[in-house]
Amino acid sequence: MRLSITQLKVIKKMKPGEWASAYDLRCRISTLDALVDKGIVTRKSGLGAMFCPRTSIQYKLIKNIENIVCEF
Repeated sequence: MRLSITQLKVIKKMKPGEWASAYDLRCRISTLDALVDKGIVTRKSGLGAMFCPRTSIQYKLIKNIENIVCEF
């Protein structure tokens, strides 16, 4: 699986088992959505997701960081 440098930085910021928003991780929603599409993180939408998605949509790691293989 190929990951961009930005995606790798976001994965390193995430703590296993903890939910975090794009605001908490200081990244774009599109970066986190790409990780959802790759099956690395999961997403849940809270109240206010339409009004303020950057803080209302939460993401959590599904896979351990050690299991992610990156090719450059």
